[in-house]
Amino acid sequence: MLGRQCSLRAGWGRFYQSQGITQLRVQEGEREFYPAEQSTHWVLGLEHRLVRGPQLRVEGYYNKGAHLRPVYRNWRDGIEIFPELQDDRVAIDLKGATDKGLEFYLKQGAGEKLAWWAKYGLAWSREPFSTVRWAGGQLALARELPGSYDQRHTIYLDANYCSIAKWHLNLAWQYRSGWPYTERVVGVGTLPDGRRYVYAEAGKLYGCNYPAFHRSDLRLRRYFDISKGKISAFV
Repeated sequence: MLGRQCSLRAGWGRFYQSQGITQLRVQEGEREFYPAEQSTHWVLGLEHRLVRGPQLRVEGYYNKGAHLRPVYRNWRDGIEIFPELQDDRVAIDLKGATDKGLEFYLKQGAGEKLAWWAKYGLAWSREPFSTVRWAGGQLALARELPGSYDQRHTIYLDANYCSIAKWHLNLAWQYRSGWPYTERVVGVGTLPDGRRYVYAEAGKLYGCNYPAFHRSDLRLRRYFDISKGKISAFV
């Protein structure tokens, strides 16, 4: 405690996650289980409560992974019904993983007619790797990739209004930076006989980002009292 309205918190932990018996990736050609993965976490947070104002919390974190199992991804299309059957399937041998960031959180009016909260996150996710393997062989690289869901900026806004006990109106909005993907470049070549053809090649692995994503949700909820409790309906 730094005062009546201010608190400082710190945390550290090390965790081990063994591979479950159902997690052997036989569809990827694995025949042996890997040693337990290791993750080390550091967290430092400051929380300040104003007497008649919002509650503010600032938190920084750093997570480091080690002894990680290979990950399997489709560099061209991330969403597939049977991803392991596609020709863009790659196996990535990770040397580790690092996640770090800052989060800012504001909250006011809990239990009142009008309550709201807001959150902003600034984050980095990196995965250093040794090799990228595919059906045609393997490629030795000394680089690192962004995490599959690496997103630099994240914003959440939420407001809830209760005119009377039975009616609730809620508005939520979220925004995040685009996730990484591998760019495909289409080129035109010429055959010896003069005919032309079109070909596609991959750019830098996860070297581009999709556009930013955002969505809004509006919900109106009505509560109905019944003999043994209550039910609710919403639009």
